[in-house]
Amino acid sequence: MAKSEYIWAIGDIHGYNQSLQAVLNAISSYNNKKLIFVGDYIDRGPEPKDVINTITNIKEEKVTLLGEHEFLLLNAIEGEASNPKAVLEWSKHGYENTLKAYEAHDVESLKAQIDKHHLEFINNLQLFHTETLGSGKKQLNLLFSHAGPFLDFPLEEQLKIQHYKDFRNYINSKNIAIEENCLNNDDRLLQKSLSVWDGYLLVHGHFRTQYRQNKNRLQYASKDKDYNYDMSDIPNPVYFPGGGAVAALCIDTGVDIGGKLTAVGFSEENIDFNSGKMLLKVVQVDSSRRTKSFHPVTFELTLPFTDEISWLAKLKKSLFHSKKKKAKPSGHQHHH
Repeated sequence: MAKSEYIWAIGDIHGYNQSLQAVLNAISSYNNKKLIFVGDYIDRGPEPKDVINTITNIKEEKVTLLGEHEFLLLNAIEGEASNPKAVLEWSKHGYENTLKAYEAHDVESLKAQIDKHHLEFINNLQLFHTETLGSGKKQLNLLFSHAGPFLDFPLEEQLKIQHYKDFRNYINSKNIAIEENCLNNDDRLLQKSLSVWDGYLLVHGHFRTQYRQNKNRLQYASKDKDYNYDMSDIPNPVYFPGGGAVAALCIDTGVDIGGKLTAVGFSEENIDFNSGKMLLKVVQVDSSRRTKSFHPVTFELTLPFTDEISWLAKLKKSLFHSKKKKAKPSGHQHHH
């Protein structure tokens, strides 16, 4: 039997190239169909330029998504005219290591010194990517994104946005404030809006799992403790109300704060449509903030999912049926 094919989603890298190389090395032993990077390649960590070189040199099929940090860089480079606060905004997000990597002392000199093919790479990053595993009625639809879609606009419309220029045009056409773009989606807001990507399992980065403490998330906690920080850098699922299925999976495990860099592998072979369970491969490597030896750790995560085309429709249907049952007249209660 052929080896299972894997689609790998790789979380926020933030300039930690040694961790990235160790992760890529570890997943190269699998039969890989595609690698999907969810953005935030630059800023904070020591080797942002090397990260982009590593990714652009990957020969396997890959999808590279736009992160908020790349968006901030492009905004700043476009200059004060298009957004007066652009440079200030980027400076608040740890841009020093990115300037340093390109031997620039400010955004003006970065504009002159950044490698042309790196700028091209950043300009062409996609906003979303979708994959379907399974066939016919039994399907699992995956939506890959940096921080989820806009919560107030139809998803179909957003899936047409290709890259940075398209994205800027979309923001302008909807009169969205630049800092309110979907790459900045707030975790709690996202957890209130699970029906926006109805029909998909959202795989995203952006919110570090260490900071995600919410009733919908998987709490790695024991009864006597509120929260277990040793487990906090495991990819974190958010469940639909009721906990029967996963709505979103966060794979930003905080490599930039001394956490780990994570890759999650999805394979059709590991999805059991009868039981509604999927088995994910997880590969993690520490950051150089924590260690000098980059030994990958591999483990498996089992999650419940729904292959219903519309989770929301299913919920409405079950609510409607239970209301009908309750409302069933029984003889003497026929009139009020």
